[in-house]
Amino acid sequence: MATAYWTARKINNLATDVSSNTLRQVRKSVNGGVIGLDHTRLWLARARQAFGPALSAAHLESAGVEGDAASEELEAARDILGELGFLTVPQGALEAAEELESAVDSAVKTIQRSEGLPDTGLEESKLEGVDVPALPEEVLYDITDPQLLAVDPEEIIDVPPQ
Repeated sequence: MATAYWTARKINNLATDVSSNTLRQVRKSVNGGVIGLDHTRLWLARARQAFGPALSAAHLESAGVEGDAASEELEAARDILGELGFLTVPQGALEAAEELESAVDSAVKTIQRSEGLPDTGLEESKLEGVDVPALPEEVLYDITDPQLLAVDPEEIIDVPPQ
């Protein structure tokens, strides 16, 4: 059924390009809208990091895609954390990679504290050759919980006061 839906809408033609504009088009084709687009960006970046070496070996991605994907993951996390009220820095203000890492790290620690977890912040990537820090698994799952798309985030997570 899913394959027929995908084929009938010619989504595969769109999905072969992973640019953000194309990702938006794929999301609209599959779901009819773009709610959760940042979540999709985050999970796509995580998948590209994990499968990057295999995709490079098969000549489906350029070499070193894992590092680019790690940066994409942090950028998507920044946008999600901003939507949830954990990151109040204006999006354009985080130009430098170090500023982005620092702001996301601080927001991750806030989430960890609100969930009663040790506030370790971002962690080293588990992937060889990737120098960009990664979101801890429990925070990744927490901020991409589909329930957050349907209700006010304050009802799901203890959002810090603004």
